[in-house]
Formats: sequence, structure tokens, C-alpha cells
Amino acid sequence: MIRTEPVRGMKDYVGIEAKEIRFLEDVFRKTVELSNYIEVISPIIEEFSLFAMKGGEELRRTMYTFKDKAERELSLRPEITPSIARVFLDKLQPLPRPIKLYYIGTVYRYDEPQNGRYREFRQAGVEVLGAEGPLVDTLVINDLYTFFNKIGMGNIITIKLNNISIIRRILEDMGINEGEQEHILHLIDKGLFDDAVQEIDRLATSDKKNMETMFEIIKAGTISEVKLKDYISYYKNLSQQFIYLKQVYEMSKNLGIPVKLDMSLVRGLAYYTGIIFEVKTENVQFSIAGGGRYDRLIEIYGGPHTPAVGFAVGIERTLIAGKGYIKISQLPKIIIFNLTSSCLMFSISLAGKLRENGYITEIDTKGGSLGKAIPSYISQGFRLMIIIGEKEVREGNVTVKDLDKKTQVTVAVDKLLDLLKQML
Repeated sequence: MIRTEPVRGMKDYVGIEAKEIRFLEDVFRKTVELSNYIEVISPIIEEFSLFAMKGGEELRRTMYTFKDKAERELSLRPEITPSIARVFLDKLQPLPRPIKLYYIGTVYRYDEPQNGRYREFRQAGVEVLGAEGPLVDTLVINDLYTFFNKIGMGNIITIKLNNISIIRRILEDMGINEGEQEHILHLIDKGLFDDAVQEIDRLATSDKKNMETMFEIIKAGTISEVKLKDYISYYKNLSQQFIYLKQVYEMSKNLGIPVKLDMSLVRGLAYYTGIIFEVKTENVQFSIAGGGRYDRLIEIYGGPHTPAVGFAVGIERTLIAGKGYIKISQLPKIIIFNLTSSCLMFSISLAGKLRENGYITEIDTKGGSLGKAIPSYISQGFRLMIIIGEKEVREGNVTVKDLDKKTQVTVAVDKLLDLLKQML
């Protein structure tokens, strides 16, 4: 006897739930392709080292890892950006810059399941490789906002914005190298500031006078434009990083994007080097999308200097946060009901014509009385019933019954499509 429920932390999607997922994926694909991104489909299984090298300690802790029959250490991908970097190194380096790529796929993390957190979930994202500067970052953020606007969530999201290079610069000034910064950033991301201080005390090789400054900035949280200008004036050694943040913020705001400056934002992935951002809504606690700039990841993997920026959208999380806002248009369904078996070939031909014209069409195969069939098909979401008998076949007509309005009309077959356009 097998277990019929899915593996813990994973979920089956049937009917409307599956349709909602495909709807978001389709809108995302159309949105980013209009901005000239090209699709990458990469394997679900990758070398463990691809993610372990720069994914961050929380990501490594939750990875599904195993050895194959050749004793290679492999992982189910916990995210897709490293796979895109690998594809770039393997196939795309000769292409002119910038290279704009997108992906849609499943990822796997061994987290404790809860609302908005699954062990198998879907991400849709973009990566822009070989381009840098605040304009590029702003354009990527605009692509992200455009997607949420198209699915009806533009008015309920906030995009939190920060520049991780501010914190990285302070840590570097204290003699803490990029590799050692990972655990400190992880602790800050979790709000474990005392633990972060202990780690800085252990690793710092130069004056720690800027440590207090760093935590003052982080704990400031959401700040105003005026406060950002004060930071630029006050922290002279960090003015370049603050100015960059200000440029992205102002351009995004001028485009009508709902951005907020949040100095407490520290994303968990260890490869971010500059601008970082997260999409939040008030009705859920978790973020539903996020991204940032990662200018050194390609080099870490052995490639040339390739500045990059991207984002990923959590599909399931977006559906949870967008409940009541995301509207999925449902095509009306038509059932063809044969009064006698001799009408079947006529019905099959008619169904083919309707399907060619974009109508979801089913042919009744159960038989029985029309009176009993109608309630059954109403419960299944059918809007119209086309009734065909020997007389209809002989005269070239069909009877169309509106199951919602409880009306019906007989029409010539060659006028059926015109009638359907009026009824639906």
C-alpha cells in the first residue's frame, strides 16, 4: 500500500490551482520577452559545488544533496541564478553584452514547511549579465514591477531597496574579507546583532571604530530621502555607495515604482555585492520576490569579470499574497450533447471546429436523459450546451442552450460562431 499524499513540504496542484500557476508563468514569460530577455532551461540537478561555493550558509543548510552512482556529489537546485551563471560560462560568453536571460522552474529547499514555505516551489526570474550602473539596476527593478502590475498587484506591493556594498565596505575597512563576511551578513539578516558583533570581534584585524556606524545604519530601517542625503553628507567614506543607492531610488520613484529605502534589508544570498531589493505586501509576512547586483559571481566560478543583476519571483508566494487581486480569465466551456448515437460523427466534426476557434469543447459520452445531464454539466462549470439530434443533423442546425440564463436558440451551423461571439 503506497502513501497517496505527496512528500512532506511538497504539493499537488490540480485544476484551478494548476491554472493559477501557469497563468503567472505565462504572464511572466510574455512580460520579460517584451523586454528582450531570452529563455534558459537548465537541469534541476547540478553539481553541489555550484551552489555551495557562494550560496550562503542558510542555503547550504537546506540543500537536497546526494551522491549518484559515480559518487559525484549533486544537488537539487535550491535556486537558479548559479545555473544561469554556469550556462553563461558554458555557452554564452561570445555573445555581445548585455546578455538578458530569463528562467521559470522548480527549486528545492529542505526547510520546515509552513505557510508560504514549501520544499518544492517555483521561481521565475531574470539575469542581466555584462552590464553595470544604476540605470541597469533600475531597468531590472522596473521589469519586476511591470510583472506585478500586469497580474493586478501593482497597488499592493512595496519594493524595499538597499545597497549591500555599504555594509561590505565597512567590514572591509575592519579587515574582514569577502569570504569572512558571509556569516556576519547571515547573522545580520536574521537580526542576531549581538552574535554579529562577536563574529566581528573575532575576525577584525584593524580598528573597529566603524562597527557602531554600521549597526546605526542597519538599525535605522526604513529611511526618508532627506535622511539618505544626510548619510551622504555625514559618512564621507561611504558617500559613493549611498549616492549609488540614491540614484537607483530616484529613478525608480520617477518611474512610478513603489520603492522604499530600507537600510535593514540584508538578503541571505552571499553573492550580492551592490543594490539589493525585496517585494513585500502588507497581507503576508514573507517576501514574494527579490534580487540584486552580483558583480563577482562569474569570476568566482572561473570566468571573466562580468557584472550582473537579477531577480526571482516566488510563484506560490505570489499567489498567496495576491489572493483577491490576481484575476484569471476563464474561457467558457461548451458541452455537446447528442440526442442519439447517430449524431456522433457530426458532433466530433463540430467540436473540432469550435476548438480551432479557441472554445473549450467537450462531447458527452455518458448518454442518458438531457434533464439529468444539465445539472451535472452546470456543476462542472460548463456555460453552454449544444444539443444535436437527427433533425438538427438533417437540417444543418444546432440548438444552443445557455445553462446560466436558461435560454436556448436554434441556429444554422454556419452561423454558430457568430452566435457564440454574441453569447459569450
